[in-house]
Amino acid sequence: MSYRLLIFFLPLCLLMHVGAFGQLHLRGTVVDEHSRRNIGGALVTIERATALTDTLGHFDIRLKRRGRYIVQLTHLSYEAATFTLRITGDTTVVLSLRSKPYSLSEVTVSGVTSERKSANLTISAIDMRKNIPVLGEGNIGLVLQQKPGVAHAQEINPGLFVRGFSNSQNKVFLNGSPIFNSNHLLGIYPSVNANAVAKTQLLSDDVHPRYGDFLSSCLVMEGNSQLADTSVLVAGVGVLTSHIYSRAPIVKGRVSYELAARRSYFDLISRTYNQLNGSKSSSADKLPDYRLYDVNGLVTIQPTHADRVVLSLFHSGDKLSQQQSYLGLDATWGNTAANLCWDRNLSKALSIRTNGGYSCYSTRTSIVKSDVSHVANSVGRLYLSVEGTAKVGAAVQVDVGLFGGRTRTSIDNDSQEINGNESVLSEKTGRYGSAGGYVALSTPLGRYLQVKAGLRMEAYAGNRPYLSPRLYLQSPITSQVTLFASYSQRQQFDHLYAPMGINLPIDMIIPSDDTLKPQQSRQVGAGAAVRLGRYTQLLLSAYYSTLAHQVDFVNPEPLNEGFYYTVGRGDAKGVELSASYKTAALSVEASYSLAQTRRQFSQINGGRWFSPPFDIRHKADLFVYLRLTPRWSLSLSQFVQSGNIVTVPTSIYYNQAKKQLVPVYTSRYNLRLPLAHRLDVSAQYTVRQSFGELRLSLGIYNLYNQANPYFIYFKPEKMDDEQTRFVTKKRSLLPMVPFFMIEVTL
Repeated sequence: MSYRLLIFFLPLCLLMHVGAFGQLHLRGTVVDEHSRRNIGGALVTIERATALTDTLGHFDIRLKRRGRYIVQLTHLSYEAATFTLRITGDTTVVLSLRSKPYSLSEVTVSGVTSERKSANLTISAIDMRKNIPVLGEGNIGLVLQQKPGVAHAQEINPGLFVRGFSNSQNKVFLNGSPIFNSNHLLGIYPSVNANAVAKTQLLSDDVHPRYGDFLSSCLVMEGNSQLADTSVLVAGVGVLTSHIYSRAPIVKGRVSYELAARRSYFDLISRTYNQLNGSKSSSADKLPDYRLYDVNGLVTIQPTHADRVVLSLFHSGDKLSQQQSYLGLDATWGNTAANLCWDRNLSKALSIRTNGGYSCYSTRTSIVKSDVSHVANSVGRLYLSVEGTAKVGAAVQVDVGLFGGRTRTSIDNDSQEINGNESVLSEKTGRYGSAGGYVALSTPLGRYLQVKAGLRMEAYAGNRPYLSPRLYLQSPITSQVTLFASYSQRQQFDHLYAPMGINLPIDMIIPSDDTLKPQQSRQVGAGAAVRLGRYTQLLLSAYYSTLAHQVDFVNPEPLNEGFYYTVGRGDAKGVELSASYKTAALSVEASYSLAQTRRQFSQINGGRWFSPPFDIRHKADLFVYLRLTPRWSLSLSQFVQSGNIVTVPTSIYYNQAKKQLVPVYTSRYNLRLPLAHRLDVSAQYTVRQSFGELRLSLGIYNLYNQANPYFIYFKPEKMDDEQTRFVTKKRSLLPMVPFFMIEVTL
């Protein structure tokens, strides 16, 4: 092992010095205009080069020539600023920013197009405010689903489906904590309040090796961990939820906090409706009893200019009760996470980050069909990591990290036995540890090639260590065209068992063991980013992935027939095309994805290749944002995509002995649902006064009342001749729904 690592690291060490000479450097510090305190997290833009200031407010940008430059500064808590500098040699400057009167005001840098140069996606708090607040709430998941390569979950499969992978093959981080389930019911609302997230990244091809234990993508959400200079309070009331957000200094220049909370009141509406109509309506007409809530907290402490400590807390909870003639269920689920992060700058070129905490997820669901079944699952993880970052010159960066953790899982269910044998997952508990390390290098190779290389090594549950190499190449062949390519091997040690046909968060998380190997994938990708003028960009990318040690159920209805799993393989491939036009007043984004994903299991469909539910062949999206006046803006979002794939029985018979209906399946994943599509529109009216801001959002979810199916079921109906037949029914969740949200910012 040491010999292999030596062969890998020696060339990387030699490459660290390439391209570090013969360049001009603009170094500087960004400070507050009044307090003169250094500002971390400010974005410095010079032509096509960008840099973020560190916790000391320092930045360093490499320039190719002498001349006159326009420097632009942006920050969430400060007003945007522009400076003109004449650079004749290495230069050091001090630039200042003026605080905003309130932190959540929109920042727009006119004339600058946000450029993508990989398949990765980045969404800022400003981008979130431009998108449609579906049912009155900003939704990170739905914004991501507007992008190429990310399928719309609709109302039938909640979650994030990226490039032909299942929702369970992503990794979600919130302020450094892993989150095991990131959705409230059906994905209409994410578990994380959008007000508590300043920046969101969906990493799919250019992924740092600090992130592991996933096959598809990594969703990284971060709150505003910069010190607050002023107080801000936001309160919002919508059609189904209300929320509150607060951010303020505790000790000026040293300690500040951020707090966001949200609660729905659909349960109050449904209970009142059911009580008023209880004697007049059948069980099928009763509304489900459902409520959600979530709380995000963040405290930032900066005792010195070289240190910053961030404590974050998160808790979410859901409860659903629905009693109808064809289906009854009671379900509860929720997340809890706590994280502590300490950043220390030893010098301008060397810093250390220590990150640790605990995250857990638990769920319990009781399902009533012909009898009663229940499923309970919990998972908790204690983790710790240390990362050191060294900068060599302005262009070379080396990251080295160590990590470890301990995970506990528990599963309990009372699904029926098959042939007198106990179901595989009727009861299972386990504890396991993991540990490993990684190294990453980012360096230019000459003038036209930027290289990011990394290696992650991880041992899991006492097994041999697994190696996961990653390579990303980027080449600006002209000032308008950038090519990129990537290769990676990935391991995922958690398996997720999702019972088919029940679209609720009752997924069971199982660690790999001696009989169940870790999931593995190899992925290659390539693409080109083309800039057409100041405001327009095209991005074309393609990918191919192979998957090993995939898991699925042997039985179509595991809740009634037992949780028996089988192991197989798969692949995914696709092409993505997107175009964007962005100015200060108008943003238009259009995209199209052509993709295919397949699986093969020896015990499913006779060992033939098949398409899983998340195989979305065609997907097209259009998003338009128009700022009519300083007060009025409009948003429009339209998507069209291939229908999901489901498993339906080919016949149903009545078992006299057990007195229950028994479905008969001759194949799995045998029906693709019709084309899915939806149009959402909204208008925002904003009034800024001396005390703050009033924002009214009005809109319509599903403007033309498209009934995309939530699930399919079979219902017995008596015919005129007293015979009983089973009729296929589809249940759609939300018709056309007008919504509003009133927000007050103080």
